[in-house]
Amino acid sequence: MICSTLGTPFAVEPEGNILLIEDTGEAPYRVDRMFAQLRLAGVLNKVAGLLIGTFDETDIPGVDAVVQEHCSRLRVPVIRNFPVGHTPFNATLPHGGLVELDADQGRVRLLENPVRID
Repeated sequence: MICSTLGTPFAVEPEGNILLIEDTGEAPYRVDRMFAQLRLAGVLNKVAGLLIGTFDETDIPGVDAVVQEHCSRLRVPVIRNFPVGHTPFNATLPHGGLVELDADQGRVRLLENPVRID
């Protein structure tokens, strides 16, 4: 959905934000194309960090290689294979919440209460 909304009013706002990417059932060549589109659109140059969830398809080694190749070019912290997305045991992350990404420790820490009661 991230790539599908590029160029529309619903596109992600990457500037200074941590981008979460995960998908299911995608072949390595399609994941490669999506990362290339994000790079060419300037999204990957603007994010403060990248959180890569799981990909549950038949060619996991191929997808992992594609993700590693694209992430190695980035100059921001990246956590790969984070337990979020289409996986039986996954973390629930609030959309738009203030978080800290520690790529060295492989951790994401919430910096604010994600639930507001007004």
